[in-house]
Amino acid sequence: NSVNAAEGTIISMDPPLHTLMRKVVNKGFTPRQVRALAPAVNRRVDGIIERLRDKPTGPDGKAHIDFVADVAVRLPAAVICDMMGIPEEDQDLMVDLTGKSLTPGEYGLTRHDIPRVVAEIDNYGLALGQERLADPTDDLTSLLVTGQIADQPLAADQVGPFFRLLMLGGNETTRNALSHGMLALTEWPEERQRWIE
Repeated sequence: NSVNAAEGTIISMDPPLHTLMRKVVNKGFTPRQVRALAPAVNRRVDGIIERLRDKPTGPDGKAHIDFVADVAVRLPAAVICDMMGIPEEDQDLMVDLTGKSLTPGEYGLTRHDIPRVVAEIDNYGLALGQERLADPTDDLTSLLVTGQIADQPLAADQVGPFFRLLMLGGNETTRNALSHGMLALTEWPEERQRWIE
C-alpha cells in the first residue's frame, strides 16, 4: 500500500512525535472547520450531478453511471484538493497521481512505478508549500509549512510525504466509505427508504 510508503512520516511514528506532527494540521479538522466545508462540498456534489446529467445515453436511451468512478472517486478527491489548497487547474493531475499511487494496476503501472508517482506528489506538495510560505492562505498546505514542532518548522523532507499522506488518506478512505455505503443502501432498500424519508 502506497500510503505505508511514507516511511519516516507521521504514519510510522509513535507518540510523542506522532502527536506533535498531528498538531500541525489539527486546526484544519476541528468541528468548526469541517462544518465550514459544507457549502463547498455541496457545490462539488452539485457539479458532479450536473456532469452526470450531461452524460450521453446508451442504445437503451439511458445514461449509464459508474457510481465508483463517477461519484465516489471524484467527490473526495475534489474535497481534499480544496482542503489542501490545490488550484482547480491542477486538481485533475492530483486525482490522477493519487489514483496511480493507490491503484497502480488500474493505470497499467507496477510497483516499480510507485516511487516515480510518489516523487511527483511529494514534489508538487513541496512546490505548493513554497508558494504558501510566501503567501499563506486558509488551507492545509499552509498549516503544513507554517506549523512548528518543538519551535522548529517541518523540514522539506517531511512536508512532501505529509502532503502525500493527507492527499492519499483524504482520497482512499472516503472513496471506500462512499462506495460501500452505496452498496449497502442498494442491498438493503428498506434502509435506503428510511434514509430518504
